[in-house]
This record gives sequence, C-alpha cells and structure tokens, in this order.
Amino acid sequence: MLDIKVLGPGCANCIKLESLVKEVVSEKNLQANIEKITDREKFPDYGIMVTPWSIMNG
Repeated sequence: MLDIKVLGPGCANCIKLESLVKEVVSEKNLQANIEKITDREKFPDYGIMVTPWSIMNG
C-alpha cells in the first residue's frame, strides 16, 4: 500500500494536487493512504519550504 502525503496550506494549487493524486490512485486502482497536511509548522519536518508538495512512501 502506498503512503502519500500532500502538503499545502489549502491554496488552489494544493487542492488541485490533492485532487490529481486521488484521481491517479483511483484510475490505477491502487491501494493508498492519502493524508493532507495543512499545518505550515510541520512542512520543515519534511524538508519542504515551498508548497504544494507530495511525498510518497516517506
């Protein structure tokens, strides 16, 4: 199973990325846990300074 994290504060591009991730997972019939992280204080924990961003399996 894939572990996918979508990081973004909720802007239009962040929402679009989350939607695209869900669409691809569905189209490819993949099993995935998709988590949306909107807390800006957690972004540096992932080494992310610019969003939107996605992380797959760590």
